[in-house]
Order: sequence, then structure tokens, then C-alpha cells
Amino acid sequence: MLLLVLLLDVLLLVLTLSLQHHAAVIANKVAGKLRSIVLIFIITWTPGLLNRGAEAVLGKELLVLAVLHALIQPAAGMLNAIVYGGIPLTLQVGPC
Repeated sequence: MLLLVLLLDVLLLVLTLSLQHHAAVIANKVAGKLRSIVLIFIITWTPGLLNRGAEAVLGKELLVLAVLHALIQPAAGMLNAIVYGGIPLTLQVGPC
């Protein structure tokens, strides 16, 4: 009887450790996606903010900032699709 209780305790411990490992793996994946989303937000919105800020302060548009704004801002949707679904899924779905 004692052997059966010990065996069940060991089995429960193994299952608990396995579940904790899987939870840690999932948490790391979610944290990585969140970091990517924040990084993409910063990368895609910084040129636009700089462009509009310089425009407000200087009263004229700077060509370099306007070009950066026009090139990088539209990429936000594609980059977010890659983060959310991964490159294969994004390529598989194609345009709407």
C-alpha cells in the first residue's frame, strides 16, 4: 500500500513538472510576441511622429522624414501579420 502511495506521488510530481514546463514554454512564446509587437509599434510610428513633430516645430516638411514616414508606416500591417501568424501563414493567406 505504501509503495502504491509513493508511486502515485512520483507520478503526480512528474505530471506537475511537465505541466509547469509547458506553461513556461507558452509564457515565453507570448512574451516574445508581445516584445515583437511593441518593437514593431516603435519602429513603424517613430518616423511619423518625428515627421509631424518637425513639421509642427519648423513649419515645413522635411523631405527625409516624409520619405521615411511614407516608406515605413505602411509596413506596420505586414509586420503585425508576421508576428501574429508567422511568415508561412501570412504568405499562405495572401491578400484580402
